[in-house]
Amino acid sequence: MFSTYFRIFCGTTNAIVKSNIVRLTVYMYSTSECYGKKQSGFTLIELMTIIAIISILASISITAYRSYVTKGQNNACLSEARNYSIQVYLAINDPEVSVLPTAPVVSACQSTTDAAGWTMATQQKIIAVAKSPSNVRIECDIPNGAPCRILP
Repeated sequence: MFSTYFRIFCGTTNAIVKSNIVRLTVYMYSTSECYGKKQSGFTLIELMTIIAIISILASISITAYRSYVTKGQNNACLSEARNYSIQVYLAINDPEVSVLPTAPVVSACQSTTDAAGWTMATQQKIIAVAKSPSNVRIECDIPNGAPCRILP
């Protein structure tokens, strides 16, 4: 009895019989028959579909991210302007505090009205402008108790 081993390659079959290799040509009509199993992998259409879906999801998430960043910058500037206006309001209107208002420390806003040296007679509104891309104006009304609001 001969011990026989077969190796299947795409297009040919090798038969090994007693260390002699006999090459036989076998015609295969599909890749699944060629490899003896279903070939794993993706077609070009499947890959293009996946890339299209990923690009649509990326475009949606990038626009949402930009709006969140803009809202965060606006809220940071609003908080900074509110804190500064409360400091100015207390420095001007509190009789126990003898310190005049100081200059604003601007980090989240592009610019803020400088209230250094204001007194009860010279107080007015503090206006802050948020950093780009929104450039939203924030107005804090010092004579009316320092409420702040965002102007369009």
